[in-house]
Amino acid sequence: MTKPNQTLAERYRALRTARLGTYQVTSPSGMEWTLTRVTPQDYFLANELPFQISQKVADSLNKGKSNEEAFQELAPREQQEWLLFIRKLVHEAVVEPKIVDHATEPDEIDFVLPEDFEFLVAEVMGGEAARTAATFRTRREQAVMGGADGKKRRAKS
Repeated sequence: MTKPNQTLAERYRALRTARLGTYQVTSPSGMEWTLTRVTPQDYFLANELPFQISQKVADSLNKGKSNEEAFQELAPREQQEWLLFIRKLVHEAVVEPKIVDHATEPDEIDFVLPEDFEFLVAEVMGGEAARTAATFRTRREQAVMGGADGKKRRAKS
């Protein structure tokens, strides 16, 4: 359903949301949020996934470290890049109320309480996103570098 004066980007986002579906969650503050699924593959395809950082995080998580410990092992610049990526994931996943940098519409907000943001990050990441990103990268590298026989192959796009 197209709203009047809706931009192409808004229409496309609505189409994507309709295809992926939405679900409801309630954060610690009692706020009800509508989210859609966002996958690391979406960001890989857009060339926005910080692979080296996600690989480091995935390695730490696979060693049984907590999210906080994995984050602390990153260099300050990597921490900044990771936080910006996580923020972007949350902004993309939250459908309603829409999180934006500068709210101008009644259904937009430009501030989220820290405990709600942490909740949304955990919800969006699902505890598996970093592992999925690392696995996805490994499969792609194997496809580009070659199979078990050592012959180089081109990845299928």
